Amino acid sequence: MNKLIAELQRLFFYPGLSPDEEALLSGVAQVFDPLGPDGLLRAMVLGVSGADAWDCVAALWQAVQDDLQLPAPVMAVTGADGFQLWFPLADPVPQAKAGSFLAGLCRRYLAEVPTARLTPCPGTTVHVVPGINAASGKWSAFIDPSMGRVLAHEPWLDIAPNPERQADLLGNFLRIDRMAFERALVQLAPPPVVAAPSVVAEVQAGLPVLPTMGGTERLGVEGHFGDPQSFLLAVMNDPTASAAHRIDAAKALLPYWK
Repeated sequence: MNKLIAELQRLFFYPGLSPDEEALLSGVAQVFDPLGPDGLLRAMVLGVSGADAWDCVAALWQAVQDDLQLPAPVMAVTGADGFQLWFPLADPVPQAKAGSFLAGLCRRYLAEVPTARLTPCPGTTVHVVPGINAASGKWSAFIDPSMGRVLAHEPWLDIAPNPERQADLLGNFLRIDRMAFERALVQLAPPPVVAAPSVVAEVQAGLPVLPTMGGTERLGVEGHFGDPQSFLLAVMNDPTASAAHRIDAAKALLPYWK
C-alpha cells in the first residue's frame, strides 16, 4: 500500500497531504482536495457520466495527446456511471487557470455533453481513487485505457483493486510541465469576438461607430474618414473617447500593423 500512496503523492498531492492509508485500503470515500496550502493546485480531474461516457472520455484522452501534445492523463472508472481523466501537474497552478483549462476541454471536445453530466475538479467534488462509491457500493479504480471499452457499460469494479497493480499503473504516467500546460491553455482559449457584419460595413464606409457590449454606439469623432484605418486611428488617439472604445479601436487596428 505504501507504494500506491507514493504514486498518488507523486502525481496528485502536495507533500504531506496524501490520502489516509487505512481509509484507502478499506475503500472509505475520501474527498480529493486539489488545493495546496498556498492556494495552488497540483492536479485537475474531469469526469463524464452517462451511457456514452466511455466514447466521450476515450476521444478526449486521445485528443489531449494528439492535439494538445500533453502527456496521457490517468483514466479511472468512478464506481458508478462514468469515467474520469486525472491531469497531474509538475508545477502548481492557480485555480483560475485550472478552471480555464477544464472549461476549454469541455468547450472544444465535449460541447455536445450536457453540463449535468460533466464533473470538473476544481469546481465539483470528486473522491480519491481507488475507493467505494457510496451510491453504488462499487469500487472506483485507475484503469489501463485499453480496458475502458470492456468497462463501458459497467464502469466499476466489484472488488477492491490490487494496490500494487494500481501503483504500477500510475508509475507509467508523467506530470504536465509548465510550458506544455501554458501552451495548451492558449490552444484552448475561446475564439475572439468578431464584430457583427453590420458594424463592419459601417466602419468600412468610414462611419464613426464601434461595437460595444450592448451593441453599436456612435462616437463623437469628427471629420471625414476615407478608410477604416484612419477612423480607427482617430478613435484610438481621441482623449475624449472612452477607454473601452480606444481599446476596441486598437484591437481592430492590429491586422493593419502585421
